[in-house]
Amino acid sequence: MEDKEFLDWVENAAVENFKAQHHTADVLAKEAALTLTVMVAAMGAGMAYAIKSVAGGVPGALEYGAIAFTLYLMGLSFWLVVGCMKITPISPVFNEPKNLLNAAYKFSAIRRFELSNMQLGIDEAAIRNGTVASRLNKIRLCAVASPLIFLVAAGGAFLVALYLELGAAPVNLVEGTDRPALGEVWDCPTSLPSFECE
Repeated sequence: MEDKEFLDWVENAAVENFKAQHHTADVLAKEAALTLTVMVAAMGAGMAYAIKSVAGGVPGALEYGAIAFTLYLMGLSFWLVVGCMKITPISPVFNEPKNLLNAAYKFSAIRRFELSNMQLGIDEAAIRNGTVASRLNKIRLCAVASPLIFLVAAGGAFLVALYLELGAAPVNLVEGTDRPALGEVWDCPTSLPSFECE
């Protein structure tokens, strides 16, 4: 096989590989934009619910859950923009003519130099794409877990409110045991007597 044919074959393979890396970068950018759109919509819904609920009176467990959910999605959105959508340079597939027109070297030598440059660009693009894809996957997994943030925050607010309510009045223990009298815990109404309230 002649040197020219060999260089042609290697050059074509390099160009296709480099174009594939550029295409992958475009796909990742579109996926990141789609993910951001979904998260901003969910964040807006959570914020609207939290504001509507808080404006009506004292916030409860669900309102605190909505606030935590919204703040969590806001953090994920920031991570998505900075880690996946921030504009970073990527090497072009082809070099500039001023770099290729060099009378000091033979054409085959220039082609070999250019192939070395392309390999460096392919390696950089592959690392960049791998990093962005990994971050995007992590962010999407964290977004899937966002309902857990709502549940934990709402449950925590509920338990704190319950603790503060029960902790406000001393609880009498049933004589001879270490358990509270049920009437003290549930505040049995006098209109509905039952065995727990006796």
